[in-house]
Amino acid sequence: MRGRRDPGESDTGHVVRELQDARRQIGLLTAHIRSMLDASVHPVATIGTDGKVTDVNIAAEQATGHGRDDLIGSDFGRWFADRDLAEADCAMVFAAGLVRNRPHELRHVDGRVTPVLFNGSVYRDAAGSVLGAFAALRDATMVKEAAAALRDSEQRLRVILDNAPVGIDELTTGGDLVSANHYFCQLVGYGLDELVSRPISDVIHPDDRAADLASTERLITGELASYTMEKRFLRKDGGMVWAEVNRAIVRDQDGRPEGIVGVVRDITAQRQAEADIRELHTQLEARVEQRTADLERANKNLEAFTYSVSHDLRAPLRAMSGFAEALLEDYSDSLDAHGRGYADRIQLAAERMSALIDDLLELSRVSRAGISPGPVDLSEEVARLAEGLRTRDAGRRASFVVKAGVVVTADRVLIRSVLQNLLENSWKFTAQRDEAVIEFGTAPAGDGQICCFVRDNGAGFDQAYQDKLFQPFQRLHAAADFPGSGVGLASVQRIIERHGGNVWAEGAVGAGATFYFTLAPAANGPAE
Repeated sequence: MRGRRDPGESDTGHVVRELQDARRQIGLLTAHIRSMLDASVHPVATIGTDGKVTDVNIAAEQATGHGRDDLIGSDFGRWFADRDLAEADCAMVFAAGLVRNRPHELRHVDGRVTPVLFNGSVYRDAAGSVLGAFAALRDATMVKEAAAALRDSEQRLRVILDNAPVGIDELTTGGDLVSANHYFCQLVGYGLDELVSRPISDVIHPDDRAADLASTERLITGELASYTMEKRFLRKDGGMVWAEVNRAIVRDQDGRPEGIVGVVRDITAQRQAEADIRELHTQLEARVEQRTADLERANKNLEAFTYSVSHDLRAPLRAMSGFAEALLEDYSDSLDAHGRGYADRIQLAAERMSALIDDLLELSRVSRAGISPGPVDLSEEVARLAEGLRTRDAGRRASFVVKAGVVVTADRVLIRSVLQNLLENSWKFTAQRDEAVIEFGTAPAGDGQICCFVRDNGAGFDQAYQDKLFQPFQRLHAAADFPGSGVGLASVQRIIERHGGNVWAEGAVGAGATFYFTLAPAANGPAE
């Protein structure tokens, strides 16, 4: 560093002192530069204009496995796998003044090769003449591995996309196709090279293009993050497919729209199935209407039959009964015991036929009667019917056990007919008991319904013939022992089934019988 000249100092002494100061400053600068180079984790070397290495840092020694003395003075290209390429890039530095990120492979003394990126620039003297070049090598192992991993990931992603069970496409914000997977190409019948750079609207049905464009614009403006819609695609062969499309916008790090990705699912079969279901529904409605009309005609025929039974058959029965009665009254003295017996049998047969007609009419009525469901307290109904039976036959020794609070949803008139038939049935078949016991209660039911029963200790029945119990006119006991037409239980079954329930019976000969039936529970409690 230049200083003031000391008094008495000669010119020569002053020059010598300034040269010494300059050498000291250069030494300090060189040491400073050396420290900076050695502090770098990347290999650094200086190269002379002759292509020889003039200096290296510690990282260069470690990267090559050679000492500093071995490296200085050697040809720069000597330490690379491709020596000619390295020397050519070194020459390019001196020719162009600068090179950036040239890929090379640096050789180690043990034979290892490390991928590096070579950066070089010249340095000059004060007059601008080139003195040499700095060469810096950056380990590119991670970069190379990342690039390889990226290529592998891209390949795996492509395999995944091409084997996906749905179509996947990528569009520009302008609606042009950038890419599509194999499924999408098959869906529309085009090759990928035929689709790239083509507007997606080319393969969308004209009637669906406006809605698709409107949804895409809402994506780009940010009004929607994604959208799903069903649309039709036009195939190359002229066919059409229905698809469910879900699209979403892709934005860069600044939030600007970069493109649009979509997932396309073929729903043609689903649409066809829906159309088939609609057609089947239409056919079923037509069948229901036809069956309803048939049922109405059948009901009218049944009404006509009922009218015929009620009016046309009763007249001759009344005549038979009347003439038999007249025969007994007017000609009793002229008839012997056999004749009077025949007349009595005619009267009894006419009365029994009239009773059968009444039962048939009742069975027809319960089969056709409208149902007005509501809450019905079965316990109260049973109690009233039991009291009526006691009053009608006060001489009977019979007890009734009635569970309280059994409330169901049913038509009051029809369900009262069920209870009346079952209780009268039990009353009839316990007539030969010294002490009759008739019970009304409930049993467990696991289907959300209430299971009720009427049980007695009467004559019972053979379980093997239980299927005949609910068939009209099927009797398991002689009419002389227990009178009746066999229609009452058939009416019970039809009423319960019309309420959506089931009815069945259990019994044994001489050990009584139990009749079960199920009904829906009441939603609002017992009726007032």
